[in-house]
Amino acid sequence: MPSNKTTRQSAGAPAPRVFLHDSLRRLDEALTLRSLAAATRDEYHRYLRKLAERTKCDPATLDETQVRAHLLRMKEVHRYSASTMRSACAALQFFFHHVVGRGIRKGHALPITIILVSPYCSVPRGKR
Repeated sequence: MPSNKTTRQSAGAPAPRVFLHDSLRRLDEALTLRSLAAATRDEYHRYLRKLAERTKCDPATLDETQVRAHLLRMKEVHRYSASTMRSACAALQFFFHHVVGRGIRKGHALPITIILVSPYCSVPRGKR
């Protein structure tokens, strides 16, 4: 056994996550299947957990105005940096596209806005 106290001991299996909503469990599965880095998975979970806690409902049930209001609050009230806002938008895009099944794309008027696209609409490839 190493004498250095900072050396990581075998921690065994990580503690199982507890999910407030089924959609967050599905997010975890989708992130795992994509083999994203652990830090990325943790950040995506954090952004969606914050959204769920703030709105007090399952993020999969939210519409465009609720998601946009959350992003604007992050930017204007909490003063998140541009880099953090890009990460939050990426997490939301992944969630709505791969988990919920509703495609989203970035709006053109504001860099932080997103537009939920109906699954019945098709957006030409060059317009994304």
